[in-house]
Amino acid sequence: MLPHVVRFNSNGTNPYSDIHPDAEGLARRISQLLKLASIPGTLSEHGIPREILPRLADRASKQWTAQFNPRRVSEGICWGYTSRHFEP
Repeated sequence: MLPHVVRFNSNGTNPYSDIHPDAEGLARRISQLLKLASIPGTLSEHGIPREILPRLADRASKQWTAQFNPRRVSEGICWGYTSRHFEP
């Protein structure tokens, strides 16, 4: 999910400029590293069943890290991201 989160947070800006000059480039590089490490890139590839996505979205929106996210995070936003990036 990290490459998708980087893309979501960039939204026309680059909150990651201290580590990479381009947010999309950073997301692509993270994807490359995940692939190189043979780490699945989607929730379905991790064996997560689709029916628990609403619960995952709810929990993700309540994580303490969501309070420090560069963009506002809600359960609806988390639901959209988990469902959209469930499969390749």
